[in-house]
Amino acid sequence: MQVTGYILAGGQGTRMGGKDKGLLTLNGEPLVKLVAAYFSNCESIVVNANRSFDEYQKLGFNLVEDVDIPDVGPSAGPLLGILTALESSATPWVLISPCDTPNLPNSYYQRMTNTASEKMKFAVVAYDGQRQQNLHLLLNTNLADNLKMFLLSGSRKTYEWLESIGVVDADFSDCPTAFHNLNTPMDMEEFQGL
Repeated sequence: MQVTGYILAGGQGTRMGGKDKGLLTLNGEPLVKLVAAYFSNCESIVVNANRSFDEYQKLGFNLVEDVDIPDVGPSAGPLLGILTALESSATPWVLISPCDTPNLPNSYYQRMTNTASEKMKFAVVAYDGQRQQNLHLLLNTNLADNLKMFLLSGSRKTYEWLESIGVVDADFSDCPTAFHNLNTPMDMEEFQGL
């Protein structure tokens, strides 16, 4: 399976005081680099960013900015980043994670790709034992047109789109805290204290 890793870093970081979350450091490393470590089996790693381009490039990342769809607009949330990944990927599959989840399971790539192969599905979502982690995805790029139509319809909820395409769960119930995301300065402090 040929897979490109995409790290979503296109948000506005509102709860972080407007800071670019991917560039915030944890134990001396930018969050984006900590997340990228879990994508080492991918053909390449791309950061979906809408600012701080020089900083990400200095860290050695390839970048892609959100696609511009006039009838959708720039405030479509993470689904726009996911569409960007699907439309820009050089491989048939994309593995996705937001930039603020630095404690992913080491088996992230393997379990996601194994689930797609075993269940013969084009869409896989991480399941932590209690709920789907809707921004931790393995998707086939043939879903791009479907997602574009979903966005053009005015819909913005990730879980609704995933339900509509028949997403299947990859079981991560043995590591339920691995998908904890760092949204606020307090989250960062608590995580560093672990």
